[in-house]
Amino acid sequence: MVDYVGTSKLEELFMSIQNRHNIQYYIRKEIYRITKLFIDEQSNQELYIIMKHTFQYYALHQPNNILKQINDLNQKAIELCVKSILRNLQDFIHNKKNEKKPRKIMERPKQTTKANTIVLTKNLMRYY
Repeated sequence: MVDYVGTSKLEELFMSIQNRHNIQYYIRKEIYRITKLFIDEQSNQELYIIMKHTFQYYALHQPNNILKQINDLNQKAIELCVKSILRNLQDFIHNKKNEKKPRKIMERPKQTTKANTIVLTKNLMRYY
């Protein structure tokens, strides 16, 4: 039995620069389709991390149908990226709307101590 440690053809093709450009394109296309907003390309470093995660957890490592496996991995990576970007866009839009509103001042806290509590505290202090 040979224990091979290294990159496979599947990993080389999936992690290639050309494939990263393809994923960037489809991420931007999907975000535009959903929100009608244009976004810039995402960080290559963050995309690489997501692709590495996707490869480690979802790669089938079959010797045949490499293109289908790459397409499936691309779809999963795009799905993960789009979910994250949409959450961040929603937060950004929400914060932009709220920054124009006046800030709400919190009410002063109400005192909740009762006379009995104070007496107990005084009684405990006698023992010291």
